Amino acid sequence: MNKGKLLFLLFITSCILISGVTAAEVSEKKDVSIFNISYYGSDFHSDVVGSLDSTIRKTVVDMGRFRVLEVRKRFSSDDDLYKFIERIKKIKEQETEIPEEVSFGHVIFTEADFNALISSFIVIIPEVTFFDEDKVYDEDDDFTGYEVKLITSYTVLDASTMEVVAKPEIETSGFSVDKEDAWLDAVKSVSSNLELELKKIPLFTIKTGVLEVHGAEVVIEKGKNMGIQPGYEFEIIHSKETESGFSKEMHAGLVLVKSVYKEISEATVLYGKPRVDDQLVEVPRIGVDGILYCHILADPESKTLCIMPGIKAIWSMGLYLVKPIFGIEVPIADMTTKGLEGYGIILDYGMPLNFYVGCDINFYMGRLQIAPTIAAGGTLVIPWDNDDDEDNEPGFTHAGFKGYVSVNYLVNRDLKFVLDVGYSYWFTFSNFFKNYGGILGGLALVWKS
Repeated sequence: MNKGKLLFLLFITSCILISGVTAAEVSEKKDVSIFNISYYGSDFHSDVVGSLDSTIRKTVVDMGRFRVLEVRKRFSSDDDLYKFIERIKKIKEQETEIPEEVSFGHVIFTEADFNALISSFIVIIPEVTFFDEDKVYDEDDDFTGYEVKLITSYTVLDASTMEVVAKPEIETSGFSVDKEDAWLDAVKSVSSNLELELKKIPLFTIKTGVLEVHGAEVVIEKGKNMGIQPGYEFEIIHSKETESGFSKEMHAGLVLVKSVYKEISEATVLYGKPRVDDQLVEVPRIGVDGILYCHILADPESKTLCIMPGIKAIWSMGLYLVKPIFGIEVPIADMTTKGLEGYGIILDYGMPLNFYVGCDINFYMGRLQIAPTIAAGGTLVIPWDNDDDEDNEPGFTHAGFKGYVSVNYLVNRDLKFVLDVGYSYWFTFSNFFKNYGGILGGLALVWKS
């Protein structure tokens, strides 16, 4: 063999070895067995149990990253659960024959049950660990409704060893005049919280890789087949070898999923320089960005200012271009015809609150994001002292709108600074109040959650 052929073979071998070392880890669907929720004590509402079972299973199925096996059995005590885990461990360790029927306290398993469980990758056993129900009364001792509190925990077991790999706990609450509706409110809240907690477990966090790079966009492996949606974010992870020979993973960038297909997704690069075969790891998000802001309205004609501190939420899960906005703010302005300016409205008269809904359209340019926004709503004023005067009763006093452009700068994975510039005006339909508004400017701070 001549020297040229030898060098060529060495080059090909090196390429194969390098590609094998740098190839990204890619997640596949995992088999998960889910038990019915267990509760200890006969005083728990039995009519709530079915709703919890259904909500938990639907949440796991809808995540799209699992093949779900339903185990319609529930434990009635911690002791039963402990015996179940220990018994399966012994059977797997000793490789003994599974009895045709085995009882763990009040729970009976058949051989088929055991085989199904052992073939699963993960076993999830939900439990009700605390619940409370109270009647709520106002200052006049009048009944206003039921307030309930519910805490559920989820024992996540590695089916191959029956070792506990995680045990997230979720606390939810509900309120309603009707007792059943209050409990259903608490149960519905379990879904979004459970999805986020499961995403945080490393075994369940989606890992994938970069297939193609096209300037500021990348094509990544996996799509609808793993439950990926527009709005999902993935960290770019680079590995670096230390001087002592160990490998450490480093955050190297962030991409935002734009479009999702059956087996692939397209994503926008927010920052970083992705390369083909780069490792991507899902950033667990609940899908709602909470924003604290302060807007100032300046009216050139009347030479007045209105200060508006507020908070808004932007729904981002499953969305990329257009996203809905919900917000509430406190206008501190010359709003009344009786000279109660600025803080005088809040200190002397009552609390004005602007509620609004709207949407924004998002354009991404790396760390920079431009989002034209439009919203409309109304002002509710709650007087401190409510007497018989018609002008001193709680009620909606204004209707208004705001249109502005948000200039967002992504500081890091979880934090953005925002500059808002636009116009806002609020029209009154009360003799006690007057119109206000003007040129809008302000700053905001965004926590990505």
